[in-house]
Amino acid sequence: MPLRRPSPDDDRLTQALINIVGNALTHTPGGGAVAITGGFASGQARLTVVDSGGGIPPDQLETIFDRFTRLDANASGTGIGLNIARTIARHHGGDLTASSEGPGTGATMTLVIPTRSRVR
Repeated sequence: MPLRRPSPDDDRLTQALINIVGNALTHTPGGGAVAITGGFASGQARLTVVDSGGGIPPDQLETIFDRFTRLDANASGTGIGLNIARTIARHHGGDLTASSEGPGTGATMTLVIPTRSRVR
């Protein structure tokens, strides 16, 4: 099968992945771990990023996707990476979600994109 030329949408999906993994790396202290898994099932591509960082308070699991939101006021960055990643996922008919048992427990980000998505 011939290789296809990357599209601008490929660039946006790459940006989403960089934002999600970069966020996990930023919030995981030295000696911690970040695990990345992925696969395809039921017409969807799924990427899961699990970190052993500081975790997310349950009442902030949705607000972390708001623009300029940073749980740690001393953290570097602008607080828009996860917002951009979720916007890209939704643009492709998917979503980006977060889960955590709370502070000190790490966090899990799950990106799901339909494999036959239509860009909206």
